[in-house]
Amino acid sequence: MQVQFDSLAQLLPPTEVMRSLILGGAKVMPVVVLVPAFGLRALPIGARVGLALTLGLSVAPALSQSATIPFGLAVALQALSGLPVALSAAVVLWAASMAGGLFDELRQSREMSSLPVVEEGTSPTGALFALLAAIAFLETGGTGRVVTALNRNAPDVHGLLARVVQDLLSGIHIAIALAVPFLVASVLFELTAALVTRALSPARLQPIWAPLRTIFLLVFLAVIFERVLALIVLIAPRGP
Repeated sequence: MQVQFDSLAQLLPPTEVMRSLILGGAKVMPVVVLVPAFGLRALPIGARVGLALTLGLSVAPALSQSATIPFGLAVALQALSGLPVALSAAVVLWAASMAGGLFDELRQSREMSSLPVVEEGTSPTGALFALLAAIAFLETGGTGRVVTALNRNAPDVHGLLARVVQDLLSGIHIAIALAVPFLVASVLFELTAALVTRALSPARLQPIWAPLRTIFLLVFLAVIFERVLALIVLIAPRGP
């Protein structure tokens, strides 16, 4: 990356090099803003801009050609062209967070995580799944895949919209795949509770169902946690 950018700096005037660097940073900025693995609220604005410019060094050589459109419009178009890559990289991590949030909803938890590396209002299990997905994304070369995808030619408007819709649908499928075991466990518990309630005194057993549901789901999560982690590691390389 440094060799390519040094060669670019030697061949082009300083203004053109700076232009390419800014365009590269603009193209990477959606990834830095949307992908939880890059810090979210844990990074101040200045650090996000610096990270975008640093990653933009890898994209700048592909943007060194002179453009006939105004520079401000070129920056906006580059940011727009980086949006599908950002969504593709973020959707797996958001899907893992949503699956964890559904698990906490099933156990009727109202707790919220205060970690700055996840969105505000994320549940504890959602934050755990998001962190696991972020670690898997980075450890499996997610940053390199993002830079490679950003260096490809930008699609037209119709292609961009199609990619965004496809990525969002993929995220829904991933969230469902992660959440299905918890939904099945919750349904089994409710059926068991209904059968026991019909056989015994409902008034005496009703107060204990809520804590029993929580204990049952937490034990179930502990039993299948290794499988959930393996699934997260398997799907993390899909983005982008």
